[in-house]
Amino acid sequence: MKNKKYLLSILFIAVAFLFATISVSARGLTTAGSTVTQQGKFDSTRFIFGQEVNNKAEVNGISFVAGDKVTLEGKAPYGFYGGNTVDVSENIETDAFIAGRYVTLTNKAVIGRDAFLAAGSIKVNTTIGRDLRAGGNTIDLSGAIIKGDAYIDAENLILDNNTRVLGKLTYSKDTKVTGLNKDNIKNIVVTKAKTRQEKKDAGTIILETILSTIMSIITAFITMVVILWLLPKLDKKLTKEEVKASTIAKKALIGLGVLLVVPIVALIAVFTGFLTPIALITFAVYVVSLYLASLLVYYIIGNAIDKKWMKKKNKYLSLLVGITIVKIVCLIPVIGGLIATVVFFYGLGLIFNYINSIRKATK
Repeated sequence: MKNKKYLLSILFIAVAFLFATISVSARGLTTAGSTVTQQGKFDSTRFIFGQEVNNKAEVNGISFVAGDKVTLEGKAPYGFYGGNTVDVSENIETDAFIAGRYVTLTNKAVIGRDAFLAAGSIKVNTTIGRDLRAGGNTIDLSGAIIKGDAYIDAENLILDNNTRVLGKLTYSKDTKVTGLNKDNIKNIVVTKAKTRQEKKDAGTIILETILSTIMSIITAFITMVVILWLLPKLDKKLTKEEVKASTIAKKALIGLGVLLVVPIVALIAVFTGFLTPIALITFAVYVVSLYLASLLVYYIIGNAIDKKWMKKKNKYLSLLVGITIVKIVCLIPVIGGLIATVVFFYGLGLIFNYINSIRKATK
């Protein structure tokens, strides 16, 4: 539990740093202070953070809230929340991502689809529209109704006669379960007991994943800001890209070809001897392209979201939104891996096309 507290502290510092980084460029979308009460309707994404936060806003976008004590009573399509104590009575139309020390979903909370929870203590007393994935020390599902599957990673799992899991309930053999009524939960999967190393507590593992994701978002954001500053014309090229399935598929295939063919051609060039300098340059460009590929796509996706929903025309905010959404989606098992692969290949295809267009322009 001590490690978890340290991780939580680092997590909140990272979140605060992330918000501080964007607060200047997203001034119209950000509310911050020691004690914050947010009300009203907003037709855009909102960033809210403070020591004590009470969010009652109706957000037509993504709701990001962080603080020491967080109370949520508003409405949003997606919710990303972090705090020492997080009390949720919010109407979240699709997915909720929540991390903290104490997390409570009250009977007033509405989770339209999936809930991803990580905390020392978790209490769910509402209906989850689809799946619940929760990790922590103690998870209390008394009165909860899970319409899909419930994946629990905890030392203690508390249920009662009102708990319903319409899909399957999965937990470890070494989880201490109380109040289980097999008439209400008929599909139960008990996984093998964890090894000593695996017992490093589920909440800590999930928080490490969240922390790693936040740091990767910050790194990607800062790197891409520097690239846009060094290459100001790149912004115009990327904003012209259309996010269409046919375009993505075509360029992703090109990217796959680049990934496979370029190193083979470069190796052949090395073996010729006299083409070694060209091969080394090719390898250098290839390695840089591998790193930049996904960054370009983050910007394109963020820009597409800005055009359709946010309409703020702020390239740095668009970049941050694109990075955040893709990184979080990529955390989803299986689907996330596929999306990350497509993003990577699509980015490689973009870089190949840009290099090719520069080559043609110099003829």
